[in-house]
Amino acid sequence: MEILNVKQLQQLTNTDLEVSKRASKVLEILDSEYGIDRKLSDNGGYVLVVQDNNQDDIKKLNEFLDLYGKCIVEYFETFTGDDSRTYCELLMLLSNDYGVTLYMPQELFKKYESNFRWD
Repeated sequence: MEILNVKQLQQLTNTDLEVSKRASKVLEILDSEYGIDRKLSDNGGYVLVVQDNNQDDIKKLNEFLDLYGKCIVEYFETFTGDDSRTYCELLMLLSNDYGVTLYMPQELFKKYESNFRWD
């Protein structure tokens, strides 16, 4: 799911708590610097949370990858969620003022790893 601000994140109900905490920190910065009423096309960027059991999330991930080709990963970290699963956090800067922070289970990331560049 594409998430633009903290308020939108708070409406999600089935997201791992640790994923939500990390996404909230990113969104707080985006909200502070670019405003809470920004649109997907506005400067700043968004958070993309992909759950492996959600076909809409998988579709959004595929659309993102189709649109941006091989994305250069600026930052990558794995962490353990509250559900004891391993998650990946990736930051892709698409321009000077636009970034996407992506969260997904590590098992799902392994299926898509070749779609990212590690320059």
